[in-house]
Amino acid sequence: MDDTELERRRSASREMWAAGHYPTVAEHLQPAAERVVAAADIGPGDRVLDVGTGSGAVALAAARRGADVVGIDQVDAWFDVARDRARAAGMHVDLVVGDAEEVPSGDGAFDAVLSSFAHIFTPRHDVVAAEMARVCRRGGVVACTTWVGGGEVSESLAVIERYLGSDDGPSYDDWGDPTYLRDRFVAHGVDMTVERHVIAWRFGSPQAHEAFLLTASGPYRTVREALEAKGVWARAWTEIREIDRQANQAGDGSYELDQPYLLAVGRRR
Repeated sequence: MDDTELERRRSASREMWAAGHYPTVAEHLQPAAERVVAAADIGPGDRVLDVGTGSGAVALAAARRGADVVGIDQVDAWFDVARDRARAAGMHVDLVVGDAEEVPSGDGAFDAVLSSFAHIFTPRHDVVAAEMARVCRRGGVVACTTWVGGGEVSESLAVIERYLGSDDGPSYDDWGDPTYLRDRFVAHGVDMTVERHVIAWRFGSPQAHEAFLLTASGPYRTVREALEAKGVWARAWTEIREIDRQANQAGDGSYELDQPYLLAVGRRR
């Protein structure tokens, strides 16, 4: 991947995650944020980096345990939300604009480096794994969550990638393979233990779930614009709605789905 292509992908990613309303999305991901912090056994005084902090779900969960937290994200669109929530809880987190592939911190600067469904969207998977390991001290913890291939999120985004014609290079979906995930980190001195968990998606109706995707989700907002410009959004959305219909586990008119994900935890050698 040359520098021009790398910057194109980074620019598109910044635009995508600034769109929609990520704090609403983060509310549905909160259980995973709490779980990754607990699995890393974060405690008072720990120096913690939250990679791809967004509106600060992981950062705030770590701060509640008394950690000294830095959250890094490629956009600052949701930093005010994180600051307001931290202030309301009597806490403080440092929020920094920066790329996960080029963390602006020294080697071994943190006791724990965490990421919940964020590092998986970087364009160079080996690079982001190397950076997460680099800024973690020897003996420190690296922990993350990733979507599992075959779930509703994975299948829907696969439809989007197909219509966009963006199936070149590594995909976020690769991280859903436990072997792939372990291999990315073991190359940089982090041996991962991987567990499978689920997030319970709950909405009042299928229509409420659809509205959530189309209004709160940055990826859906930006992709819809791109596919409408290509004249194929209606077809893509029909396929996605069918995936959602088949995935719905509720029988009472609501929308329920247990969405699988992986939790990986390891220590840097």
